[in-house]
Amino acid sequence: MKCDLCDGAVFKVVFDYDRPDKYEKWMGIKSVSRQWAMCVGCGVYYSFRNYDIKKLEGIYKSGYRNTEFRGESIEDSFKNIMSLPNNQSENRKRCNWLMNHTEPCVILDIGAGLGVFPTVMDRHGYIVECVEENLNSISFLRDMGFRCYNEIPNKRYDIISLVNVLEHISNPIGLLKVIRKNVAMWLFVEVPYASEFSYLDKDSDEFNSCHLMFYTKKTLAKTLEMSGYKVKHMDARYYATRKLSRILALCR
Repeated sequence: MKCDLCDGAVFKVVFDYDRPDKYEKWMGIKSVSRQWAMCVGCGVYYSFRNYDIKKLEGIYKSGYRNTEFRGESIEDSFKNIMSLPNNQSENRKRCNWLMNHTEPCVILDIGAGLGVFPTVMDRHGYIVECVEENLNSISFLRDMGFRCYNEIPNKRYDIISLVNVLEHISNPIGLLKVIRKNVAMWLFVEVPYASEFSYLDKDSDEFNSCHLMFYTKKTLAKTLEMSGYKVKHMDARYYATRKLSRILALCR
């Protein structure tokens, strides 16, 4: 395999797994050989595995938000996150960062999940529509009053947001190129920061089988630029409550 960003073919294995995690088990994947490896040429991290990633993708539609899988309902997860004080809320911090660089406008949030990000942005005067493939999430978002699509609509939006989504995509450059036609002003992206490999345990959920790539600021910028975007603002954030690191980027 060659790196999509630098065409390099030398990788350094960082973590190695020989047992299925809870996501793989849920999808019936029993025989697992999976590695996190860093491209020596550019520093982007890839998840390599001994099975076709399509075997896992079904979890997003019917399992990812399932009460039995998560141990709590979407409603309870939403309420628990929304009840966090401001200094512990990752979502309020990302929303504040985005609001510091934009004015209230129309957003399409791709991979809206529990609807926490759309809810906070809505309360600050932004009009938010959502895209989700998980059936439980679609129903929950619609019940909350959001227009929610199961695929990206053929419309233009002031902002397209991808919050903790890109790391799940096997062809991120392909997706980013496809949605360029939908971006009227800004693309907002947040992804896990590869610095987590230096301080989180290998069995942290950050390194689960659903995550396919980890970025540095340099490799995220290159991914966005190769997809036709110009990065205007980029920042690295540390969310102390869960000890997570993220990169936030706003592009045109």
